[in-house]
Amino acid sequence: MTLVMAFVIGGCDNQGAQEDFIDEAGLPASGITRILDNAYGGEICSEDADDWRTSPIYSGIVLVERPASPNPVAGSALVTITIRVLQFDRVRGILDLRAFGNGNTLLRLDTIIEASSPGEYVFQFSPSILSENGLHRLFIFDGIGELVSYGDIELVANQPTTC
Repeated sequence: MTLVMAFVIGGCDNQGAQEDFIDEAGLPASGITRILDNAYGGEICSEDADDWRTSPIYSGIVLVERPASPNPVAGSALVTITIRVLQFDRVRGILDLRAFGNGNTLLRLDTIIEASSPGEYVFQFSPSILSENGLHRLFIFDGIGELVSYGDIELVANQPTTC
């Protein structure tokens, strides 16, 4: 009986933590993890502690291994985000990368069709779909719409070449 109660209480704590995580994700974009695109696959110049955390329900299951790169980014560059799935059959369906576009509609930037096996998966998209310069918050959702992670990118007119 004690084990059942501990599981139920733990589940409630996890759900509350997930709701807090969703609330934090709903805040305006506020900073970026700066990554320059270079011959070595990208140099991390500075990190934003709020970017690309894993949600409580996916902790130990999914990890953002490489944040949005390059960041900041000019509209013509290709952005990649690398994630790692750590456990078999724990990701529910697809993984969707989305961002708000004009008119506050969620745009699909890329989809990973099958992520149920452990391994590395890569999202890729052209930031030109976001259309305007400035900070944009990106979201990773699972197949049933549960938030997995989020982070910010900055669209700029010209691609930076130094940190």
